[in-house]
Amino acid sequence: MAQTGTAATRLVVLRGNSGSGKSTVATLLRDRIGRGVAWVEQDYIRRILLREHDRPDATNIGLLGHTVRYALDAGYHVILEGILNSGRYAAMLTELTADHRGTVTTTSTCPLRKPSGDTRFEHNETPSRLTTCASGLTHSTCCHHLISG
Repeated sequence: MAQTGTAATRLVVLRGNSGSGKSTVATLLRDRIGRGVAWVEQDYIRRILLREHDRPDATNIGLLGHTVRYALDAGYHVILEGILNSGRYAAMLTELTADHRGTVTTTSTCPLRKPSGDTRFEHNETPSRLTTCASGLTHSTCCHHLISG
């Protein structure tokens, strides 16, 4: 496909299992950056908008790609968030990231959980791998650069 976005637009692809903190990280990023960020949720487009099952060559895959491109071309930074199974979404993601003129960050989110009685989120790993970002969330370093950077 054709190039998309500008040198100034950023594309962040957040991938991870259900309940791993993708939406939490996307919310924090969007809140931190402010206006001008489009949050494209795989679940919303696939399950709500199209009401289709996650299968190879499904309509949602193309619609996700087109939605991200449209927002980037309009000058928005984009957070694309979802499980985005590589067996089904790899071609679209590879093409999208190759075509984007600006910065691309692709990451897998870490499992985040909120322990009872605690106002922080904690990663399901050893405390030695935990970091705390400016927002007060605690999580593994594999997610930290997205929020603090």
